[in-house]
Amino acid sequence: MWQPEPTVIAAEAALRKIDKWSRQRLTVLTGKTAQRCIAGIMMATSTLSIGIGVIPYVPALLALPTLIFAFGMTLRDGLIVLIGLILFLIVAVGVAMMA
Repeated sequence: MWQPEPTVIAAEAALRKIDKWSRQRLTVLTGKTAQRCIAGIMMATSTLSIGIGVIPYVPALLALPTLIFAFGMTLRDGLIVLIGLILFLIVAVGVAMMA
């Protein structure tokens, strides 16, 4: 009988916790206009990742807000999107200070 890997079990448990915690809130951050703004931020982040990819770990730092934006948009949870936006600003300021 097939048994799932321990990492799959742990990931499923984490996703269940996120699913219980998330709900539709701050819907202005998940609307059509916000989707376009977030798409622009993601395009800027992708462009920065290509240009600054020679510095170790920076592309991974730039990918983290994209992951959080994706979670927030998928769950339609504006609070998660707001957390992603704050994280993006922190990373962008950090990268700007490095340059």
